[in-house]
Amino acid sequence: MRRIYGNKVLLLTFSAIFLAGGINYAAAAPTNTSLPSITGEATVGTSLTVNTGGWSSTQVTFNIQWFSCSTNLSSSCVAQSGRTTGTYLITTSDLTRYIRASVTALDATGGSTVFTTLVGPVVTPPQASVLPVITGVATPGSVLQATRGTWSGAAATGDQYQWLRCTSVDTSNCTVISTSTSNTYTVQNSDTGFRLAVNVIVRDITNRISGSAKSLTTQPVLGSPTVSSTPTFTSNLYVGGTATLDRGTWSTAGNTTYLYQWQRCSTQAITACQNISGATTASYLVAQLDLNQYLRVAVTAINEVGGSTIYSGFSAQVAATAPPVNTSIPIVSGSAFETSVINIISKGQWSGIEESKLLTQWQICSTAISCSDIPSATSPTYTASSADVGKTIRVKIIAPYSQKNVEAFSNQTPIIKKAYTNVFPPTLLSYADIGDKIDIFKGYWEGLSISNISYVWQRCKSATSCTNIPGATKSTYTPSSSDRGYSIRVGERPSPTTAYAFSEISNKIAALVAAKKSITCVKKGKKAKKVTAVKPKCPKGYKKK
Repeated sequence: MRRIYGNKVLLLTFSAIFLAGGINYAAAAPTNTSLPSITGEATVGTSLTVNTGGWSSTQVTFNIQWFSCSTNLSSSCVAQSGRTTGTYLITTSDLTRYIRASVTALDATGGSTVFTTLVGPVVTPPQASVLPVITGVATPGSVLQATRGTWSGAAATGDQYQWLRCTSVDTSNCTVISTSTSNTYTVQNSDTGFRLAVNVIVRDITNRISGSAKSLTTQPVLGSPTVSSTPTFTSNLYVGGTATLDRGTWSTAGNTTYLYQWQRCSTQAITACQNISGATTASYLVAQLDLNQYLRVAVTAINEVGGSTIYSGFSAQVAATAPPVNTSIPIVSGSAFETSVINIISKGQWSGIEESKLLTQWQICSTAISCSDIPSATSPTYTASSADVGKTIRVKIIAPYSQKNVEAFSNQTPIIKKAYTNVFPPTLLSYADIGDKIDIFKGYWEGLSISNISYVWQRCKSATSCTNIPGATKSTYTPSSSDRGYSIRVGERPSPTTAYAFSEISNKIAALVAAKKSITCVKKGKKAKKVTAVKPKCPKGYKKK
């Protein structure tokens, strides 16, 4: 067992007694080799975990007991009833106290108990009873100041101030723009339109944990309106038509008012422009006086802080009539195969232009919305090429107009396929032998209609080593003596630009074996010899009989 004398620890062990042959033997209890420890932050609401340490025996079980201590002396520790698991949840009753645990290791020989060091004192994160407050006017260049707020359990120094840029009054929708020990912040132009807030971070009195509290947001930062893109015209300009305008992109806040002033310019020069009386709205009805003139617009944005003005660029020259209008799209038709011709069935319905003045531009498309012009393809028909395989084709009909051409797009063709695609190759129907005609079963092709199929016969050493047989270009073939030792195959194609589709190779035609003959060879005083070979020859000293 273990007894505590002040801060000193006495380790006692219990031994098991074994009786063997009438003699008592004491076996050693587990020995602690490294002290247990506690992990976790000693704050209210968190859990501590005990590590049982190291022991001499591996066949041990552990008993845990947690203690709460009024001081940092072991003698002030009291065992906590029922707190005997590996973790300890700290509650408000532990506030300002210290925590430790005992670990008892048991095995068949007995048990030993050791204690962890004390951790603590238990603290609670600082709590704000009064939130921080921002004072000052939220305009670019002004300085905002934040109060600390009122805290319990907080250290007197070491505060940090995080200034936040927020998209709404909800401070969860904020990003940190500055962190320092200063409680002031100078509003930037980039803050215009956003709300600002501050997050004050304080430490507890032990400097172990922190607490934080956010202020309410300011009103949106007000700055004079600024523009990042200039106004642009959004309509064709012609006598009797309504000119419209995109006023550009502005950074502004508060109550912003936009003012407009249209100008008539004899040339595209600032000095050639005059204000048009009464033309002070976002749109303008183009008058006869504007014919062949250029228009320009001044846009002014004003809020509670100030205002700024930006001018559009010069318009195109005002036309006499409205641009052409397409009321039904063009239509194309044709076979969706390489080398096929695609025709324009209709250029669509148009008003404000004669059909003879419409222009044609064929396009190739990789998707329904991704199309590009085909160079020089401006005739009434288009012949699909190998470059179009896997894509679709459409036509763009162009109605020329002085300011901006009007375009209309046809339907897209089906995906263009190869002119001919072999589904299965020809098949040899006969065994290959000298003098026997080989017939075939023709292959099958998809694509355009086939008017003529051409053939080529080959002799092969292997499936990958074949050469054309001169003159063998019919749908049948009769092997000759030149084919001995080779296999045969046939290829077919429906057009000169299409690759041949080949059959499998035939059996190998047997090579010609020369017949053997026998001769009799004699030598004086010797027995006659019979020699058999393709070209028999008598041995040296013998003569043919």
